Amino acid sequence: MKDSLLHRLPDTVNPQQDVEVALLHDAYARLRQSLLMIVTVSCIFAGFLWPFFPTPLMTIWVIVILSVAGARYLLWKSFQRAQGQTLALARWRRLFWAGSAAAGAAWALGPTLMMPEAGSAEPMLFVGTLLSVCAVAISTQASQQAAMQVFIAAALAPPAIALLNTGGDVERVTATILIAGLVTLIVVGRRSGKEMRHLLEAQFRIQEILNTAMDAVIGMDVHGKITDWNFRAEAIFGRSKSEVLGLSFQDTIFPERIQEEKRQELARFLSTRDDKVLKQRVETTG
Repeated sequence: MKDSLLHRLPDTVNPQQDVEVALLHDAYARLRQSLLMIVTVSCIFAGFLWPFFPTPLMTIWVIVILSVAGARYLLWKSFQRAQGQTLALARWRRLFWAGSAAAGAAWALGPTLMMPEAGSAEPMLFVGTLLSVCAVAISTQASQQAAMQVFIAAALAPPAIALLNTGGDVERVTATILIAGLVTLIVVGRRSGKEMRHLLEAQFRIQEILNTAMDAVIGMDVHGKITDWNFRAEAIFGRSKSEVLGLSFQDTIFPERIQEEKRQELARFLSTRDDKVLKQRVETTG
């Protein structure tokens, strides 16, 4: 998860609400990447599976997957446009959940409709496809546990039931693999989501400590760009956090006459890790 998550969220007095909003932002931030991966994976697997199954059903399956992906892309665009407005947390979470459920069902459609007759080894082709897609869902939807779980269940449960209904021994084994995969993926995804939540909670606790500090605390990355700016820094320098994030530390803090000197000192510190050049009193006015 990107550290910049904390920087684009408004300061509130409710740390738990902050965490929930940050998790939702993370889910939507990853959605576009997820959709790109889904389109790529669907094209690859469709090309691989096409010779083994009826062309009309394969065509319908691919069209449904891409249509759902298109609808989720529009959802992502809508969320981006709503960024500057008051966030309706529950509404956007429900929409994300609905999109995940639809996507999982779309992936399950093909294997459920095209399940071969008992005794065929072809169901294993579907198993590899579905488990790969669900693994992607864990990495991109872990911040929204309910959405991740409904995607995995919608993608794996219907094909598993269809396989069991065929009555063949090979199909029963394949269905067992799908069910075991479903349980395992949900357990792994839940663990990933909990770790993400704990990390965010720790980051917000640190942020709260920094914001109550009596000194100005300014964060900076290896490129000299400001990444954090506490309340005391706002009071001392007269600029808000949203104004300075991403700006050059030297250009923002120091007067123009010494900016180049400080830029060279930072470059020297980054190359040698000798912090003596940083432990200096500097007049920032004039």
